[in-house]
Amino acid sequence: MKKLFMIFAAATLTVLSISAREQLQSPDGNLSLCFEVGKGGAPTYSLDYKGKQVVLPSGMGLELRGKSPALTFGAEIVRAEHGEPVSLYD
Repeated sequence: MKKLFMIFAAATLTVLSISAREQLQSPDGNLSLCFEVGKGGAPTYSLDYKGKQVVLPSGMGLELRGKSPALTFGAEIVRAEHGEPVSLYD
């Protein structure tokens, strides 16, 4: 039974991750922000204003301070070094 549940959960998560899309609208309906999970699981966003696309679908990632490269989805960390601590309040 537990194995069946795990297979069902994995299948459900796979289907949800393939077609994941969320859309937010401003109260007056002029702005529409769309978040979508594309091929390979990479998240993207786009923005429409009064039905016209003003921000084309763009990939999302994470940029860290210092000499660290940007982390985009599909990126791989191949080496890490200890460094000076960084405060979030600097």
